[in-house]
Amino acid sequence: MFVQQLGHGLRESDGKECALVLDFIGNYQKNFFVPVALSGDKTYNKDTLRKIVKEGSAIIPGASTVSFDRVFEARIYRAIDGGDFTAAKFLRGEYSDLRQMIGRIPDLLDFDRNGSIDPLLIFKTFGSYHAFLRKHESVYDTEFDSAQCSILKFISQKLANGKRFEELFMLRELVLGQRARSIDLIDSAVAAYRKKPQASTMAFAFTVIYGDFASGRVLFPWWLSTRTVTV
Repeated sequence: MFVQQLGHGLRESDGKECALVLDFIGNYQKNFFVPVALSGDKTYNKDTLRKIVKEGSAIIPGASTVSFDRVFEARIYRAIDGGDFTAAKFLRGEYSDLRQMIGRIPDLLDFDRNGSIDPLLIFKTFGSYHAFLRKHESVYDTEFDSAQCSILKFISQKLANGKRFEELFMLRELVLGQRARSIDLIDSAVAAYRKKPQASTMAFAFTVIYGDFASGRVLFPWWLSTRTVTV
């Protein structure tokens, strides 16, 4: 409704230079919907929403411009910070909308392809997408044992944000059944992605995947030439 009303006001007309929009609703607790409506971004990623408000016109496609006064901008930021985008009811609603739109249980890639909610919010609340589906999807019958569920939860909550290329790259190699020295993995990364990981970053990535942080072990770059990754 917000977008429809705004669209009416922005229709071109002879002698019309601008449109003045007055908001009398005052529902400031949900001001985070303003950047969502203006940009069409429904990931509900708080960093993304803040960026939309900060950059304004740079985010909005086409010839339109938007700017916020400092008071309203501060209100939007407070609404974003206070928005509970990990509430189970909210996540179920966003999931149901996507499922209805594509007519089946969505794959994780479907969330991105259709501009839906960021799956990381589901991971944060339920541990993994598998755990969410087992709880809220009656026709989902995939089963894993407790160890596999723990692995899914670890990957979903610790690695799925993709902040480090090296961890996800090594996981891919493990899934493909590769066995190689870490030096060979670096060469493989260069060949496949034209990206050469730093030896120290590879060491930390191994540390995370093998759970060595939990045991308090410290790894050094020289270790990279000898350690072998196996499935």
